[in-house]
Amino acid sequence: MKIFLLACCFSVSVMASPLSELHKSGSGEMRYLWWNLYQAELYLTQLPYQKNQWPQALKLTYQRDIDKDDLIEATADQWQHIKLNDPQQEAWLIQLASIWPELKKGDELILLIKEDGLSYFYFNQQLVGTITQADFGPAFLAIWLDENTSEPKLRQKLLGVNP
Repeated sequence: MKIFLLACCFSVSVMASPLSELHKSGSGEMRYLWWNLYQAELYLTQLPYQKNQWPQALKLTYQRDIDKDDLIEATADQWQHIKLNDPQQEAWLIQLASIWPELKKGDELILLIKEDGLSYFYFNQQLVGTITQADFGPAFLAIWLDENTSEPKLRQKLLGVNP
């Protein structure tokens, strides 16, 4: 029994984080009114940020409980804000609804976009879903990284740019 437990502990400890081969570009806090919603961190293959250079990852650590439906609605609203007009948007929102869990304070959601264009979602370091359309990853990251983002100060922090 001791060997089994030791093997389980060892196998968990050697599992690589989805961020292990990336470099942190920057981080910042998303606030709405007086609430801290989440801490965002952008990870890149190499610094500085270059659009469409993969892999890239966005890590969100939630600082309060967030309802999954509210998160889906906020994603749609932000795509509208940056004027994203992709015919796949509605299908993506449906996929996100099947991937994303209800979020509690302290939960971590990571989007990892690989070189092949696949987008992997991790919830608390566990893979929970994949979106195979290559346009999804850049469209999702655009919520934070597009020049027309609703949060330009957070964008600058993620990109490691001093305002």
